[in-house]
Amino acid sequence: MSEWIKVEDRLPDDGVLVIGSGWNFRDPTKGRWVEPTIYSEDDHDFHPAADDGLGNLVTDFDGSMEPTHWQPLPAPPTE
Repeated sequence: MSEWIKVEDRLPDDGVLVIGSGWNFRDPTKGRWVEPTIYSEDDHDFHPAADDGLGNLVTDFDGSMEPTHWQPLPAPPTE
Protein backbone atom coordinates (compact mmCIF):
# COMPACT_ATOMS: atom_id res chain seq x y z
CA MET A 1 0.00 0.00 0.00
CA SER A 2 1.15 3.55 -0.70
CA GLU A 3 2.23 5.96 1.98
CA TRP A 4 0.23 9.11 2.68
CA ILE A 5 1.66 12.26 1.06
CA LYS A 6 1.16 15.64 2.71
CA VAL A 7 -0.65 18.13 0.47
CA GLU A 8 1.88 20.76 1.55
CA ASP A 9 4.72 18.55 0.25
CA ARG A 10 3.29 17.54 -3.13
CA LEU A 11 0.02 17.61 -5.05
CA PRO A 12 -1.30 14.84 -7.31
CA ASP A 13 -1.32 15.23 -11.08
CA ASP A 14 -4.22 17.14 -12.61
CA GLY A 15 -7.37 15.07 -13.07
CA VAL A 16 -6.02 11.89 -11.47
CA LEU A 17 -8.25 9.98 -9.05
CA VAL A 18 -6.56 9.60 -5.65
CA ILE A 19 -7.54 8.80 -2.08
CA GLY A 20 -7.77 11.94 0.03
CA SER A 21 -7.97 12.36 3.78
CA GLY A 22 -8.62 15.39 5.97
CA TRP A 23 -10.29 16.51 9.16
CA ASN A 24 -14.04 16.91 9.30
CA PHE A 25 -14.16 20.58 10.30
CA ARG A 26 -17.98 20.74 10.31
CA ASP A 27 -18.20 18.00 12.93
CA PRO A 28 -14.88 17.38 14.72
CA THR A 29 -16.38 14.40 16.59
CA LYS A 30 -16.36 12.49 13.28
CA GLY A 31 -12.57 12.75 13.01
CA ARG A 32 -10.94 12.19 9.63
CA TRP A 33 -12.61 11.46 6.33
CA VAL A 34 -11.04 9.20 3.69
CA GLU A 35 -12.55 9.08 0.19
CA PRO A 36 -11.83 9.31 -3.53
CA THR A 37 -10.93 12.80 -4.75
CA ILE A 38 -9.68 14.42 -7.93
CA TYR A 39 -7.27 17.35 -7.91
CA SER A 40 -7.92 20.10 -10.48
CA GLU A 41 -5.12 22.44 -11.53
CA ASP A 42 -7.78 24.75 -13.03
CA ASP A 43 -8.99 25.87 -9.62
CA HIS A 44 -6.23 24.39 -7.41
CA ASP A 45 -8.79 22.40 -5.46
CA PHE A 46 -9.73 18.81 -4.61
CA HIS A 47 -13.21 17.60 -5.59
CA PRO A 48 -15.24 14.57 -4.45
CA ALA A 49 -15.40 11.68 -6.90
CA ALA A 50 -17.48 8.51 -6.94
CA ASP A 51 -18.68 5.66 -9.10
CA ASP A 52 -22.24 6.18 -10.35
CA GLY A 53 -23.03 2.48 -9.93
CA LEU A 54 -22.63 1.86 -13.65
CA GLY A 55 -18.85 1.99 -13.63
CA ASN A 56 -18.66 5.67 -14.59
CA LEU A 57 -16.60 8.16 -12.59
CA VAL A 58 -18.65 11.14 -11.46
CA THR A 59 -16.86 14.23 -10.16
CA ASP A 60 -18.61 16.97 -8.23
CA PHE A 61 -16.77 20.11 -9.32
CA ASP A 62 -19.22 22.20 -7.27
CA GLY A 63 -18.01 20.37 -4.18
CA SER A 64 -14.72 21.27 -2.53
CA MET A 65 -12.61 19.24 -0.13
CA GLU A 66 -9.66 20.25 2.01
CA PRO A 67 -7.48 17.19 2.43
CA THR A 68 -4.32 17.28 4.46
CA HIS A 69 -2.98 14.08 2.84
CA TRP A 70 -3.47 11.96 -0.28
CA GLN A 71 -2.17 8.76 -1.84
CA PRO A 72 -2.40 7.09 -5.25
CA LEU A 73 -4.96 4.36 -5.74
CA PRO A 74 -3.57 0.86 -5.26
CA ALA A 75 -2.99 -1.31 -8.31
CA PRO A 76 -6.03 -3.40 -9.26
CA PRO A 77 -6.02 -7.14 -8.52
CA THR A 78 -4.47 -9.38 -11.13
CA GLU A 79 -6.64 -12.46 -10.46
